[in-house]
Amino acid sequence: MGKGEKTVFIRWMAMAIDRVSLFSARAVGGILMAMMILTCGDIFSRSFLRRSIVGTLEIESNYFMVAVVFLPLAYGMISKQGHIRVEILLSRLPLRLQMGLEMLGLILSLCVFSLVVWFGVAGAWRSWQTGETMVNVTLPMWPGRVLVAMGGVLLCLQIIVRMGHLVKGFFRS
Repeated sequence: MGKGEKTVFIRWMAMAIDRVSLFSARAVGGILMAMMILTCGDIFSRSFLRRSIVGTLEIESNYFMVAVVFLPLAYGMISKQGHIRVEILLSRLPLRLQMGLEMLGLILSLCVFSLVVWFGVAGAWRSWQTGETMVNVTLPMWPGRVLVAMGGVLLCLQIIVRMGHLVKGFFRS
């Protein structure tokens, strides 16, 4: 594979990662809608039928909330650097030093979220093997843990893409 082909492939991979990140963030909208419908249904059921919908709390906390927290993390990297940044001091530093500090932050983030992925996969695997289920309903626990790992993998990929852009910019400046 020649240098031009590698560049095209890397650009294609970065675009694919961006698209998957955007899709996962948009899917959270549907998940929030399902969560709202289930919550409203539970409130209606408790108010008028004097019974709760069994498993509402478990489903919302083990599936929906996990998805809402972890799936859009990667999108934050591409939405104009959507994660929190404190630039009061950073903006006063030379450009190369800013880039170096950002790279350090990305490396640390990659290490932390690699652990999130590792433990998410390990937890999902253990949950799958043991047949672990929720307390009030017999739904498996492993899908929620897979969502943690999926969100972590997407974020790690976005971090790697951002690191590539920084390295490229560092040598151009």
